[in-house]
Order: sequence, then structure tokens, then C-alpha cells
Amino acid sequence: MKRILGSFFFVLLVSIAAYFFHLEDSKVPSLDKGVDAKVEESSIYLTDKFIVIGDSRTVDVSEVVEEPNIFFISKDGVTCNYLWETAEKEVDKLIQEYPDEHFSIFINLGVNDLIRVQKLDNKKICDAKTYASYIQKLKEKWQDHNVFYVSVNPVDLEMHKKGPRKGKATTTNEAIENFNQEIVDSIQEENIFYCDTYTYLQENGFGTADGLHYSEDTSKEIMEQLKNCYQKQTNIFDFQF
Repeated sequence: MKRILGSFFFVLLVSIAAYFFHLEDSKVPSLDKGVDAKVEESSIYLTDKFIVIGDSRTVDVSEVVEEPNIFFISKDGVTCNYLWETAEKEVDKLIQEYPDEHFSIFINLGVNDLIRVQKLDNKKICDAKTYASYIQKLKEKWQDHNVFYVSVNPVDLEMHKKGPRKGKATTTNEAIENFNQEIVDSIQEENIFYCDTYTYLQENGFGTADGLHYSEDTSKEIMEQLKNCYQKQTNIFDFQF
């Protein structure tokens, strides 16, 4: 009996050691790197379904990212009013369609609000305070799910002025930074996550043809950074057993 028990415990110890060796060997992205970590495509396992809300920049991401658990609600030229005119209803439909699923909802609007504030074209826009207030309302409504505010991302102002928008009003990175900061200051106590892709793109560079919209590679990288934000905030690891 002692010999049998000894063999059993030996096998158990070997199994535990093998498990932790495999865990150490698996490619688990470091949480310490946060959004600044450049991760390999599809290296992060999603236990949530993703919903990404945005404007033409998000449309560009949707055209280069095809994953069954990522849904895009986006349209060219929209402002943050798109949240309550369209996106909120579409998110509600998805939550109803998948009642047993948990969602991470990423809200990435605002650049058109900043551009149009200079154009006076009578199109609906909202300031950072209004935008933040509505995100807070959505978090209350979607309290069983994760809500992320994704920063308005940078522009290449000189390229933008020389491109198709030549002679038309645009925005600046200084205005974008102020807009982002005002929203973050408003939501930081509301259990809403902040995904700072703006800083990531400024520090790592971005590809753009017109100063406003991004290249395919940059659009893919933005999606990877959203996954990275999700992993950092929800402590989801990629255990590749």
C-alpha cells in the first residue's frame, strides 16, 4: 500500500510540475506592458464577444479584421450622436441575440466632432462633456458588460491639409489630447475602461494616406491594441494548452 501511495504522489508531483512548466512556456503577454505592448495577431484569446463602435476609421478596421466574435457598428462621417441615433439600438440587439454571452463594448468616436466644431456646417456635434455623459449612461445600461472608451486617435495635420481636405477645416493633435483628457477625467470613477491607443500610435508611428485615415497595417494594429486593453483590464490570459 505504501508503495502504491508513493507511486501515486510521485505521478501527481510530476503532473503538477509539467503543468507549471507548460504554463511558463506558453506565450502569455505581460499585463505590465498594457496598451503599449505590440502583440502578435490573434495571440490573445477572447472570452468576450467584442463590439466596436466608431466612424470611418472603425469602418477601415472592420474591412481588414474578420473574426467571428468581433462585431462592428460603424459608419463614415458620423459624430458621437451616432451613439444614441444608431449604435445603442444595435448593441441592444446583439445583447438580446446572445443572452448568454458577455460583451466588451469599445466606443471610438469623436474625431468628426472635433473637425466639425470648426466647420459650422449645422451638423450635430457634441463636446467632450456631452460625449462622456452619454458613455456613462450606456455603462449604467450595459452594467453587466465591459465598456471601453477608446481615445480619439492622432492626425498627421500637414498631410491632412495637403490631401483631399485641402482648404477645409480639420483638427489638431493638441485638440484631440484635450478632448481625450476631458473625457477621461469624467469617466475615471465610473467603472469605464480607457483604451489609450492615441499614445500608442504617437509613440510607435502610424501609416496614413490622407493624414486622417489609417493604413491597413495600422488598422490591424489598432484592433490588436483593443484586445490588449481588454486583456489588461479583465486579466484574461492566453493559456495555450
